[in-house]
Amino acid sequence: TDPTGTSIKAARAAALADTNEQVGRFVDLLKSTGRWESSLVLVLADHSMDWSLPEQTISLKSVFDQEPSLAGNFEIAQNGGADLVYWTGPASGRSVALTKMRSLALDTDGVFQAHIIDQTPALRLDAKAGDLLAYCKAGWRFSDPTQLHNPIPGNHGHPNTEPIPFFIS
Repeated sequence: TDPTGTSIKAARAAALADTNEQVGRFVDLLKSTGRWESSLVLVLADHSMDWSLPEQTISLKSVFDQEPSLAGNFEIAQNGGADLVYWTGPASGRSVALTKMRSLALDTDGVFQAHIIDQTPALRLDAKAGDLLAYCKAGWRFSDPTQLHNPIPGNHGHPNTEPIPFFIS
């Protein structure tokens, strides 16, 4: 089956319905035993996921290495749904290099967005997060330096994943 298709959506819907039922049972128990008035129920999740197909991987390392001015002057920390790129070349070439990297990333199949971090304050990231942030499209994943470096068929924590639930009652 297609892990990005209707079967996974049905499984997710069933899991949400089951979770809703279990939370409801817990609340009912608290109420029926007289503990509801002195209880605090906190529900949250670690993260949501999206799924990628094995052939839909992205390696920005291979893209950037083809550009002589970039080759050997960057490091990538990948997290499935996002690549954090660090410029390690000369400081004097940083601005031009990041502009080139962003352009190359955006021209790469499967890339959804690319941001030069210090030019995108809305991201609220600091220098530890790298110099360039790239997000993949739904159904894709980053895998640097090769496809074998990210065998997990899913991503979390980027714009294509579902919002993370958090509620207090």
